[in-house]
Amino acid sequence: MVIACLLTLALPANIYGQQGTVSSKMAGKLVIMASGFKSGGGQFIVNVFATEAGYPLDSSQAVRTYNGDVTHETMEIQLEEIAFGTYAVTVLHDEDKDGKMTTGFLGMPKEAIGISNNPRSYFGAPAYEDALFKINQIEKTIAIALHSH
Repeated sequence: MVIACLLTLALPANIYGQQGTVSSKMAGKLVIMASGFKSGGGQFIVNVFATEAGYPLDSSQAVRTYNGDVTHETMEIQLEEIAFGTYAVTVLHDEDKDGKMTTGFLGMPKEAIGISNNPRSYFGAPAYEDALFKINQIEKTIAIALHSH
């Protein structure tokens, strides 16, 4: 049985780097079904990237970032007022709540991470282009499976 936690974020778009106010006709809700959180502890960090700059983990380069407590193995995260466009999304399970990816030997991630479109990569982050998807409707739902190495 999978228990989902519903989190809603309704913040003005210009708080996270988008310029001006987004018209409701030109923006939609992004629903992220994130699965694979290993434990009920720590926090998740969601980054939404409109360009390759900062992808996959530099929150300062994301057009929207959001974090919250991990309470279930599967979490439903809703982001309101995302301007229509093409994006890549990352979800990090920040188990130690230090605000960044914890890595081990050779830089391999110790914490689970998931990327939109669920591209696989064995060395380094998947290509930005492989993570891209479009938001061009009132509500867009994507599924992201978190993995750790």
